[in-house]
Amino acid sequence: MQEGDRKYAKSLFRSVVEANGEFRQAAYKNFIMLDVVDAPWRYITVEPFFENRQVIVKVENSTGYAFQNIEVRIAAKINGNQVYRRLQEKRLPAHALVALESGIHYREEDSVEVEVRVMRANPVNSYSSQPYRSYP
Repeated sequence: MQEGDRKYAKSLFRSVVEANGEFRQAAYKNFIMLDVVDAPWRYITVEPFFENRQVIVKVENSTGYAFQNIEVRIAAKINGNQVYRRLQEKRLPAHALVALESGIHYREEDSVEVEVRVMRANPVNSYSSQPYRSYP
């Protein structure tokens, strides 16, 4: 699907969702299936936490729809030194929560700052073969 077609399709689905008609649920699902490619952070939340001196990332799908090929970026600063990782989860079911080990370890006395962001996700449906976007 071309970029202009995606925007147009999203605007049509959004209009149907806002109209509260009988097709609202189907339009809502189709809107999410398109929008998750453009803005995965709207549907998948990520949060760092620390366990056994390792950075772990909680990845949560708050929707009723499954996603695949989820990519999470971690930017950690340990004692002032930057460390980056990209983690992937092949599939995240509807309303699912997973914890991903980052492989970033630290000592107890280290100063650790972490930022995480979901970079991409694709829906698990016929749109999944569409090219994905990756954000820096």
